[in-house]
Amino acid sequence: MKMLFVRFAFRNIFRQKRRSILTGLTIAVGFFLLSLSIGVSEGSYSEVIDIFTKSHTGHIQIHHSDYLDKPNLYKTIDEVDIPELSFMTSWTPRVYSSALAFGNNKTLGTQVLGIDLDREFKTTTLAAKLSEGTFSEEGAVITASLARTMKVAVGDDIVLISQGADGSIANDIFPISGIVKDEEGMMLCYLSIATAQEFLSLGSRVHEIAIMTDSYHHAEEYATAIRESIGDATLDIQPWQVVEKSFYDAMLMDIKGMWVSLSIIMLIVALGILNSVLMDILERTREYGVLKALGTSPAFIFKLIITEMFLLTTISVIIGAIPAFIANWFLAEYGIALSEPIEFGGVMFSTYRSAVSFTVFAVPAALTMATSLIVSIFPAIGILRKPAVEAMRHV
Repeated sequence: MKMLFVRFAFRNIFRQKRRSILTGLTIAVGFFLLSLSIGVSEGSYSEVIDIFTKSHTGHIQIHHSDYLDKPNLYKTIDEVDIPELSFMTSWTPRVYSSALAFGNNKTLGTQVLGIDLDREFKTTTLAAKLSEGTFSEEGAVITASLARTMKVAVGDDIVLISQGADGSIANDIFPISGIVKDEEGMMLCYLSIATAQEFLSLGSRVHEIAIMTDSYHHAEEYATAIRESIGDATLDIQPWQVVEKSFYDAMLMDIKGMWVSLSIIMLIVALGILNSVLMDILERTREYGVLKALGTSPAFIFKLIITEMFLLTTISVIIGAIPAFIANWFLAEYGIALSEPIEFGGVMFSTYRSAVSFTVFAVPAALTMATSLIVSIFPAIGILRKPAVEAMRHV
C-alpha cells in the first residue's frame, strides 16, 4: 500500500513536467548556493583561525587569574607543571612588558616580548616571519614597522628602558639580530625569555603560556581538561575564543551576516516552491473535489500533496548535491586566489577556500527540505477546507 501511494505521488509530479522541472531546478540551485556559501564560509574561517592561532595566540592560554582583564608586569605565574595530555602538541612560555626603545636618535614606545626560542618555533609560525637576520639568545629581533620608523637595521643597537618587577629601572643595550614581518604599525621587540626575565627582574616567572592542540575546534573542552588536570584556582586557563574575544565576536557577526544572505536565497526558493504548489493545486482542484466526494479522507489528500513535494525536493537536493560537492571539493583543494593578498599577523592570507564536511551538505539539505514542506502545508490545508461540491465545480 505504501509503495502504491509513493508511486501515485511520483506519477503526479510529472503530470506537468515543465513546471516540475523548473521547480526542481529552483530547489537544486538553492541547495547548491547554500552548500557553496556555507562551505566557503567554513573553509575560509578555518584557514583564518588556523593562521590566527598559529601566528601567536595558540589554541589555549594560561595566565594569572585576572591578567587578561588588566595585563600587568606584576601579574605573573610561577613555573607550572604542564600536563602531558594526548591532545596537546606543544606549548611555550612568554613574558611581556612595555618599554621605550631608543635607536638612531629616535625614541618610540614598544612592547618587549620574551620567548623561549625552541618552544616558540615549535608552537607558532614566528620563525617563518623572519625576513632578515636571525633569532639569538643575546640579541633583539624587532618588527619591520619598528625598524622602519626608527630607521635602524640588522647590526645596529637598540636601547630598551622599562620598569623591573623589583621596582628598579630596567635598561640595557641590545644588538638587533633580526627583523620580522608584521601587521602595519605593530611595534614589537623580541628577546629570548632568559634575557627578558633578567632584563625585567622576573626570575623564572612568566606572564603567559600558550598551548597548541590537535584541533582548535575543541579548544573550549580541552581548556576545561587542562584546568582540571592542573587544579590551580589562581590560574586562568582559557581557549582562544576568550583570549581573542574581539576577533571571535567580529567573526560571529560576519557569520550572522552570511545567514542573512542565505535567508534571502531560501526566500527565493520558497517563493518558487509556493508558486509550483499553488499552480498544481489550482489545476487539480476538481480532481481533489472528486476524491473527497468519493470518500477519500482529507488526511490522505494532505499526505499525497506533502509526499509529492517531499519526493520532488529529495530528487532536486540529490541533483544539486553533485555540483555542490564538485565545487566545494575544488575550492577546498585549489581555493580562490584574492586579487590583493591580506596580511594577517605577518602571514599572507591570499586564498579563499571551501570545506567538504557533513555540515556543508546536511544543513542546506535540512533547510531546503524544511522550507519546501512548510511552504506546501498552507496550500494543502486550503484545498482541504474547500467543500467537495465547490471544488468539483472548479474549471
